[in-house]
Parts: sequence; structure tokens; C-alpha cells
Amino acid sequence: MIQILDVVKCAHCGKKRPPKDMKIGTVCTLIRKWIEKKQRYQNFAAKQKNWYCRDGCHPDDRYDDDDLKGGGS
Repeated sequence: MIQILDVVKCAHCGKKRPPKDMKIGTVCTLIRKWIEKKQRYQNFAAKQKNWYCRDGCHPDDRYDDDDLKGGGS
């Protein structure tokens, strides 16, 4: 459990702040797993919980992953 004096790091911007200035947000990510039976990788969607700044880092992090938007480099 997090104590009052601890600081947590934002998953998006990397700022360290006390928990009262942060919130926990859920982001959908893609995970690649090796499927032995098919002898190839397969993509799966997964939910991941992280700490984010209260001033708006969570919506930015939700759309940073190009794979989830359908784009790519």
C-alpha cells in the first residue's frame, strides 16, 4: 500500500507527484504471445492500470500507441 509521504511516477509524462495529485487509469494495450500449436505470434488486447497526473495525462496515454489506432511506422 502507498503511504502518504510516498510519491508515484506518472506512466505518461514521468513526473513524480504525491498520490493525492494522481489518479489510477486503465489503458488497453496489445500483447504478442507465441502460440506453440500455430507456430506464430498472435496479438491479444489487455487492460493495464497505471498512475497518471490528474491534469490530463491519461487521455494522452490512451492514444499514444499507434498499433491501437490502426497506424504504424
